[in-house]
Amino acid sequence: MGPKVAKYWKNRQALSLLDGTGAEVTSIAVVGSDVYVTGSGPSVNVYGSVAKYWKNGQPIALKDVTSIAHANSIGVMKR
Repeated sequence: MGPKVAKYWKNRQALSLLDGTGAEVTSIAVVGSDVYVTGSGPSVNVYGSVAKYWKNGQPIALKDVTSIAHANSIGVMKR
């Protein structure tokens, strides 16, 4: 099996969340035209990953990038 590549599909088009590999998607939420995805991506630590979420494809680390962590779910409340 090859390396993991984090993706989601919007309007039948695959959108990658990282230009490389090693990311994992665990949850997705859509609010209006915004797409929120949670999971993990590569860490500075070769043996781990860091919890992240992406809003419309832009990554936001939830923890120091040298730490090992995973995010499993996301919920978004519309105001």
